[in-house]
Amino acid sequence: MPVSSCGPPTRRTALRTAASALLTVAAAPATSAASAALPASATPAASATARAAPSVPVPPDPAAVSPAKRSLIIAADQATSRVLLLDPATRAARHKEGTSLLAALATLSPVWTWAPGADAALAPLRPDLTWRNVSEAKFRVLRGQDHVVMCASEGFAAVVAHPGGAVHWAAAVPRANLHSAELLPNGDVAVAGSTAGFVRVYAASAGPRRTEHAEYRLPGAHGLRWQDAAGGRLWALGRDRLVALSVGTAAGLPTLTEVFAVPLPDPGGHDLATVIRDKDRMWVTTGKHVHQFSAGRGAFVPYDQAPEVDRPQVKSVSDDPYTGRILTVSPQAGHVCTWCSSTISLAAPGGTETLPGSSLYKARFTAV
Repeated sequence: MPVSSCGPPTRRTALRTAASALLTVAAAPATSAASAALPASATPAASATARAAPSVPVPPDPAAVSPAKRSLIIAADQATSRVLLLDPATRAARHKEGTSLLAALATLSPVWTWAPGADAALAPLRPDLTWRNVSEAKFRVLRGQDHVVMCASEGFAAVVAHPGGAVHWAAAVPRANLHSAELLPNGDVAVAGSTAGFVRVYAASAGPRRTEHAEYRLPGAHGLRWQDAAGGRLWALGRDRLVALSVGTAAGLPTLTEVFAVPLPDPGGHDLATVIRDKDRMWVTTGKHVHQFSAGRGAFVPYDQAPEVDRPQVKSVSDDPYTGRILTVSPQAGHVCTWCSSTISLAAPGGTETLPGSSLYKARFTAV
C-alpha cells in the first residue's frame, strides 16, 4: 500500500450492532456455489466431489455447521474506514425463515462495526487524519474477553473489546505506514510499520495511552503473529525475512530480542497469520506466492491446498477453524483502490463473497 495510504477461538457474544451492506455471491466454475462452509469432517476426496458437483444457486443449510460452531469474517474496509464483522450464514437463515431466495443471496448485514467516530477520549489521536486506510483487523482474547486488534496505514492503532467497544489501548504512530498489529498475552501491543521499517511493542498493559515501547528494526515490516509455543514468540514478517522475537521486560517496560531469522523464498513479505488447523504453521504471503512456514521445523513447507491458494499479491489469507475453508484477499483489477478488492476469494471448496462498494484490504475468518 502507498504511504498515503492469542488465544483460542471463543464464542462471540451479543452480536447486536447491525449495518446494511449489499453482498453478491458468485461461485467458481463447477462448485457448489453459495456454500459458506465445508463440514469439518471433509477430506480432500470429499472436497473434490464438491467441486465436481453442478453449480446450484442455493444458500448453505445452516445445519451444515452448527450455529454454535461457525466462523464469521472480520474485514478492514478502506471505503467506509471501518472494521466490519460479517456473518455469511445469515443469508441461509433469512432464506429458511421465508426471505426470498433472490433476496437472501443478494444481502448480507454486518453484525458489528467499529470506527473511532466521535469518541472524545480518542480525539487527541486525531483519528480524522490517522484512521485512514484501515490495514489490519483480527480477533484476539485478553483475560477471557474478546478484543479486536486493528490499525490504519496513517498511524492509528487500537485494541477494543468486543462487542462493547471499550478501548483497551490506542495510539497514533505517524509516518510509519502501519500494516499490522498484534495483542500479546500480558496486554501489550505490537505494531509493524512498513515505511519506517520497525516492529514496536508498546507498554499497553500499563495504561490505555502508554507510548513507551521497545523497537526492533525490520525493513518492510508488514506482518505480526504471536505464538504461545516455546515460552512465547512474536513472529514478524519483513520485506525479505521472517524473524522470531523474544519479548521480555526491563524496568517494567518491554524489550525485544531476535532469536531466529530465515530468508523468505521470494521477496515482498506481506501477510503473516496462523494456520488455524495446525498452529505450528503460519501463512506467509509475498509478492509472488502464498507459503506455509513450520515454526517447529524452522522451514517453509508444502501444503495440500497450494494449487488453489498460491498466487501473487495476496494481501491476507486465513483458514476457517471449523471447516478448513481458506479465504484470500487480493487487489481487484479495475477497482478504484488499486490495492483493495470488493471480493473475498474462497478455496477448498472454491467460491467468492463480494461486498459491492467496499474496499477490502484484509479479511480473516474468526470463530464464533
